[in-house]
Amino acid sequence: MQILCITCDNVSNNDVMVQELSEKIPAFRGATTHTHCFLHTVNLVAKSLIQEFDIKKHDADQVLAKADNVDDEESEDEEEVDDSNTADAELKDNDEGWVNEVELLEPDEWKVLEREIQPMKLALVKVGKKKPAYLNTQYLCF
Repeated sequence: MQILCITCDNVSNNDVMVQELSEKIPAFRGATTHTHCFLHTVNLVAKSLIQEFDIKKHDADQVLAKADNVDDEESEDEEEVDDSNTADAELKDNDEGWVNEVELLEPDEWKVLEREIQPMKLALVKVGKKKPAYLNTQYLCF
């Protein structure tokens, strides 16, 4: 029997499986032939990138309303962004060892980052509010 490679997407369980296979099948080279699912890895990376732009659903309407009056209410927006950032910082990433690096930022660095990504958050809220008609259909063909 010859096994060239094993592709897995569940890190802890499959590490044990690969170790057992290397002990039971002499021709199997163990960890050197263990590859993690590329799509799973891409999914985790995408999740961590998109998470930075998340706005809670109950805050989305408020954000859209305030986007219309940005010039008049800049100081109020900054205070509310700081409050939502504090709540978001308390969320933990538990995706198999992935670390949320934003949690490691200093408060000043976090404010700068939040100011820079606020326009993207607004755009995502606006796009999320307008669902295309094809999303309401029961069957989609790709």
